[in-house]
Amino acid sequence: MVDAQTHAAHAAVFEMAPSVVAEWHSAFGTLSLDLARGALPAMGVTGFDEDTLVSILREQLENFWDEGAETQARARRLVYTTFSDLDAALGEHFFDAFMDWGRTIWLAEQALQSQAFLWARLALVDSELLGDGAVVPPLVQKLRDEIVRRTDVPLFARTPETGWDRRYFQRLGYSTAASTDGGDADPMRRVQEHVRFFHLRQAWIEASKVASDPDAETAHVLLWAQSVAPRVNIPPHMVAQPGSWI
Repeated sequence: MVDAQTHAAHAAVFEMAPSVVAEWHSAFGTLSLDLARGALPAMGVTGFDEDTLVSILREQLENFWDEGAETQARARRLVYTTFSDLDAALGEHFFDAFMDWGRTIWLAEQALQSQAFLWARLALVDSELLGDGAVVPPLVQKLRDEIVRRTDVPLFARTPETGWDRRYFQRLGYSTAASTDGGDADPMRRVQEHVRFFHLRQAWIEASKVASDPDAETAHVLLWAQSVAPRVNIPPHMVAQPGSWI
């Protein structure tokens, strides 16, 4: 079974576009950080031993750094050998689960994440803005309940304290001081966004279970959202189909 999984890893990695290889390279680096350890479950990275995951990521990254100048071919080989080692160490189900996490969370397009955050704003709109007698569709109410249930999203530290983290930050040119401007001063900003996105995806997945006629209800919810959007300064045409970010 490992051989089959290895062939799957080989095929998937060598079919990746260079930009996707670069994103996985970035994911491996971020997930290797001590700063990110507490964020792994919150981003949906679960179901396997974290110590093994981090140990393999660091070993592969160190080998990559020691080999010299970075090239696309070397980056692709890094991704392939990392997946192969992780698959061998963490079991036959790891590859599919981790690839699925990468596709739906880490590699999710910015437009999809923006839609998730936009729908969160609409679902949580204050009742006073809706007006007297306004009826919130049950699907939206359920989405609101699920989002509120997940509002206790932790804020993760962003200043490297361990030797590995400082080395990684310095190698990639990230600031080793705490970010105060909300900019791209460190990789943990992206981690925080992915945590929010994962929680919103899970909220929608749970909320959508109440729909007895999903097509009809989502069409109704879309019309409701487009009518509410101007009240929170969102142009109606920017509101996409509910759940389109899944």
